[in-house]
Amino acid sequence: MYVDVVLLQSDSAPIISPTPPPRSAGNWTTQLPASIDRVTQALAQLPIVLPTPREEPQGSGALRWQLRRYELTLPAPEKPDAIAELFAPIHTAAPDTTVEVTENAGGAQVQIGIDGLLTHRLTLHWLNHRPRAAIIIDDLGNDLRVARELAGLGAPLTFAVMPARPFSKEVAELASLLGQEVLVHLPMEAESGEDFGADNVLQIDADHDEIVHTVDLELAAVPHAAGVNNHMGSRFTADPERMRWVLERVKAAGLFFIDSRTTPHSIACQVAASLPLACAERSVFLDDVDDDMAVRDQLRSVLTLARTRGDIIAIGHPRPATLNALRAVLPEFGAAQVELVPVSAIVNQPSLSRR
Repeated sequence: MYVDVVLLQSDSAPIISPTPPPRSAGNWTTQLPASIDRVTQALAQLPIVLPTPREEPQGSGALRWQLRRYELTLPAPEKPDAIAELFAPIHTAAPDTTVEVTENAGGAQVQIGIDGLLTHRLTLHWLNHRPRAAIIIDDLGNDLRVARELAGLGAPLTFAVMPARPFSKEVAELASLLGQEVLVHLPMEAESGEDFGADNVLQIDADHDEIVHTVDLELAAVPHAAGVNNHMGSRFTADPERMRWVLERVKAAGLFFIDSRTTPHSIACQVAASLPLACAERSVFLDDVDDDMAVRDQLRSVLTLARTRGDIIAIGHPRPATLNALRAVLPEFGAAQVELVPVSAIVNQPSLSRR
């Protein structure tokens, strides 16, 4: 026996769907999941980048499925019915698929149903500004020449300068003189235990006074800094107590923090929110593959993600392949209507996608 199923048009306005047509339990358990997968695959083919959906169990008895929820930020459509046209291909993804689009001034909600059951919900937010991207160049301070080359690109890159390197102060002074934003690239302990040439690495086994003393020394070693980001830190950034000690000193210095996200277990921005301290996370590493064409592909993925999410932070390194790729692809940012900004613009004035 079948019962009416409630479709949630919004969190506060339920509607009652028609009773599904009679089917055997076997048909439901095999055909409905297959149809949901076909719709999910069709969504992935749309010219937008979707986040990983949040799945919520639905139904009871033999009638069970997963409601897949997506939330993303897009540029506001330029013409009426643009969102309905964007999702039109979904109608034919599986039998008895319906698509309902509801728009308002701040965004839209797209609800997709199969046989009267709500299977996918997309919440869209319109950007409150042009898509933006920030590119941080890490590990600076060893070579003044490469810093000059980066500054000569004529783009608002962000220079992350490691303390206590041969040219740390000179690179920071040059960046400030030429209008590039400066970060303190703060070394933190990695899971591997390697230091990758860093001095004064913040260690998990250090006590409060040692950590505070080291942080203060490192911040003082890089002039003109607007913020801090971590060098390595896959072990350290997962430790809430020690990250709190670090971020308290960062806040006291009037700086913000960028989490390089060297581990999925980092709690840096969670700790920062409790202080509170302005914090944002890296989205893309540009040059994990040290190859010109690979870095170009990553830069173009930054353009795609920025148009979908609103704000993207990418991190690269002062390598020849990265410099070559930046020279080749940076002119494409203007054509793609993506604004390249210092990272402070994103961390201090976030878009709706980072609410």
